[in-house]
Amino acid sequence: MRSYLLFIWAVTILLPDLQTFAQSGTVRDTAAWEGYFREAGVDGTFVLLDINTGEYSICNSKRANTRYLPASTFKIMNTLIGLQNKTVKGTGEVFKWDGVHRDYEAWNRDLSLSEAFRISAVWVYQELATRTGRDVIEKWLKECHYGNEKTGPEINSFWLNGEIAISAVEQVEFIRALYTESLPFEKSVQQKVKEIMLVDSVNGNELHAKTGWAARIEKQIGWYVGYVRNKDQCWVFALNIDINKDEDTTLRTGISRKILDWEGIYPQ
Repeated sequence: MRSYLLFIWAVTILLPDLQTFAQSGTVRDTAAWEGYFREAGVDGTFVLLDINTGEYSICNSKRANTRYLPASTFKIMNTLIGLQNKTVKGTGEVFKWDGVHRDYEAWNRDLSLSEAFRISAVWVYQELATRTGRDVIEKWLKECHYGNEKTGPEINSFWLNGEIAISAVEQVEFIRALYTESLPFEKSVQQKVKEIMLVDSVNGNELHAKTGWAARIEKQIGWYVGYVRNKDQCWVFALNIDINKDEDTTLRTGISRKILDWEGIYPQ
């Protein structure tokens, strides 16, 4: 926990563009990754941290340190808070569907918390945030130094169109702290969240991640954050891109998987 807080303090106060890291040789310039963004026709950034060596690899460092709405990547934090605060009994607790038909048919049914996380069911997490309450959520935002620590007037949608914002670098440090279980939550809570983040496993390599799409604002943003682990190593990553049309949402995972494959970390 202490090392996580020290890093966040350094990023926000002393190292706005990670120049000190670059000078010390712990940041690798990754101009080769820019081709994936150009090919896709979108602006974006990708940050990769090798936990074993502490080396950062960053494409578009200015954007990597720019804060944006976290969108559904905030489900990671929302789940941590809900479990820690016992707002929800566990990841298997079922939320009863309210009968409102939404655009995504998979959302229109009773859902467990883990199911809601995996299909990114907004209504479940809006209910969870409402149950938890503003005071508790804001307390944990400050405890974790999560982005700018702000919510805004709407407690059940602030991560979609409110005031909260977080950078790709901060996302990586947050996920690293989750992976190492050094966030200020019970270890069992952090373990449960890591479990529901599991997306895929190939040849002993596990991909744990969450997408996000800030679609309620004029300049839409897409996210993909998470980590890849095997028995010996772990890499944490965060991507964000501009979403210019709905089809661009597939580029969140598409570009990320291309970069992870290029680096020999995880196959496409």
